[in-house]
Amino acid sequence: MSFLYPGFLWALFALAVPIIIHIINLRSYVTVYFSNVDFLTDIEKEAKSKVLLKKWLLLLIRLLALAAMIIAFAVPVKRVGGLVSSTINQKYIFCLDNSMSLTANRNAVRLLDFAKNNANQLASSLNRSSQFYFITHQNTSFSPELTKDQLLSEIKKLETAPKSGMISDLLNRAQLIVQQDTTSQYQIFLFSDYQQSNTDFQEFKMARNAFVNIVNLEPDKINNVAIDCVWTDNPNHLFMQSEILHIQLRNYSQQLMENLQINLFINDSSRAYTVVSVNANSSKKVSFPYKNTDKGIVKGHISIKDDGFQFDNKAYFSYLVKPKISVKVLAEKEQDWLLRFYGDTTYFRSSFYTTFSEMKAKSEISDLLVINELQYFGFEEQEYLLEHLRTGNSVIFIPSMQNHLTTRYNSILNELGASSITAFDTSTKNIAYIDFENPLFNSALEKQHNYIQLPFAKKKFGFSAPQVNERYLLRFTDKTVALSEIKYKGGIFYFFSFSLSSENSDFINHPIIVPILFNAGFLSNSAHAISYRIDDGINIKTPVLYESSYQENIILRHAESGEFFIPGISSSFDNRLAISFYNQLKDVGNYYVTSKNQDIFCLSFNYHPRESDNIFLSNQKIEEQLALNSLDNYGIFASELEKLGENGANELIEKNFWHYFVILTILLLMLEMVLARYWTRNQKL
Repeated sequence: MSFLYPGFLWALFALAVPIIIHIINLRSYVTVYFSNVDFLTDIEKEAKSKVLLKKWLLLLIRLLALAAMIIAFAVPVKRVGGLVSSTINQKYIFCLDNSMSLTANRNAVRLLDFAKNNANQLASSLNRSSQFYFITHQNTSFSPELTKDQLLSEIKKLETAPKSGMISDLLNRAQLIVQQDTTSQYQIFLFSDYQQSNTDFQEFKMARNAFVNIVNLEPDKINNVAIDCVWTDNPNHLFMQSEILHIQLRNYSQQLMENLQINLFINDSSRAYTVVSVNANSSKKVSFPYKNTDKGIVKGHISIKDDGFQFDNKAYFSYLVKPKISVKVLAEKEQDWLLRFYGDTTYFRSSFYTTFSEMKAKSEISDLLVINELQYFGFEEQEYLLEHLRTGNSVIFIPSMQNHLTTRYNSILNELGASSITAFDTSTKNIAYIDFENPLFNSALEKQHNYIQLPFAKKKFGFSAPQVNERYLLRFTDKTVALSEIKYKGGIFYFFSFSLSSENSDFINHPIIVPILFNAGFLSNSAHAISYRIDDGINIKTPVLYESSYQENIILRHAESGEFFIPGISSSFDNRLAISFYNQLKDVGNYYVTSKNQDIFCLSFNYHPRESDNIFLSNQKIEEQLALNSLDNYGIFASELEKLGENGANELIEKNFWHYFVILTILLLMLEMVLARYWTRNQKL
């Protein structure tokens, strides 16, 4: 029991007034003269006790009548599932979890339609003069105050939101509304299927002037298999290169799912097909080998067929196929071995320079810059090298073994945050360690055998301890560094500690040089992912170089529907085009990044894996979690959802008790009148 106008209860203190008056009257006496007082003692004893009893009884009846009248004005109501009578002007917040899991069914009806129908019927039964708010995963901004008709219109046009979050996100936005008006009482109706993966009870909060009614939609049980993620082995992609695309299938059901059909589509053409089975409540990796037969933008998707959720049966991906890796080589002498490797081949488009001024005159950016044993390396050359790294590309630096250059080399290494040269070693040593976990080697060499003779070096630089952003890829027998990898602002700097000249080493004649020269360019600018989750699409950096002309000409166009919008764009720290979406991203799929009607890149977005979970909480589990997290202003909405529209208004009226107290007041006053008249008549007799 509670009161809609508890302020009236202060009037109960007025009951003290008649009690005080009654006590004062008992202390006053009236003198009565009698002619014969022989039998007065017996009569007085009997009369005094009766009179006191009658007076106290009449006082009690009058006090009860007055108290009942005051309680009636305070409007007593009874909460059932937190619901309060709509006959009083109260504020209501409708929170509808319209995540993709509401594409499931309940009794052959889509769960979202079922939720909309019940929300509509509940809203229709509430007082038209009340104030309403409507919160979903779709309208992420602050929710304005609505009329009843506006609320019904918003419910009617609601659809599932590909970009959704946790249930606490809805409640947090409701909390903002409640906190701004602490003098009002709020009823919050939280419609959801209470999917285990996005129901975070520990984050549930609500102000004390609100009650949250849990409306559990309880979908039918389903068996669901989803594509959780998609990836490739290679971070970069070349024309006619062999690719292996991997997907992770997840069986969310408690039974074996057999004969699932999986198709791979690339640029709208079917490229591969297979049939797999996945054990209960487990994951399975499936791989598709193919070859990049198209240059430029490659977009594709993987599709499966199952009887569960349908929205998670596709996974989109895209990447850019480079025609060739562009390489700049700066070497004053001994270019023959570099020419043999980086000459006109299937994979490389190379430019060779003997002086820095000649190379600087060519402004185009390359994927890989190779600097081999320059006799002079000044500040201008250093800045050019650093700028190349800032654009997210790679540098292979082969030093000249001259002591006077040590200071310049340390200047570069210090700028990169790497260790410094501290010694000059003239003893011959063999390389004894290869970091096979590094992408430079892990896809090119199977493993190291003890009988393999690795290259040697006669003269080399010694270094201090490696820094955080530095990794030793090759080491000599004494564990000193032979080749280090230094990451700097998106780029990768590979620094040899020795000269590769034939007088100093046999390195250029050993097979180990092949993956280094190839992958250093291949891994350049490899930060781009082939797909993103739709709720991660806030700010994404592309491998496309930023141009000032993009500022007014970039649009994002959905590859299937053709719908487009204008995103926010900027230049990243490494001069790449970065895209911001500002909540404009409304659907999954492949999106072309277009400038002046020319597609320059493609971004792919998929659903968050938590949407595929098919475990839903029962009312009993919800009540347990509410108790465990001390959420005492939360309750399960007790109405049968299928009958909500028929019984909603009646339930609201039946929970109001003020008229009972009015009737009680009248009955008590009538009783007081009857008793007073009866005792007066007997006294006269």
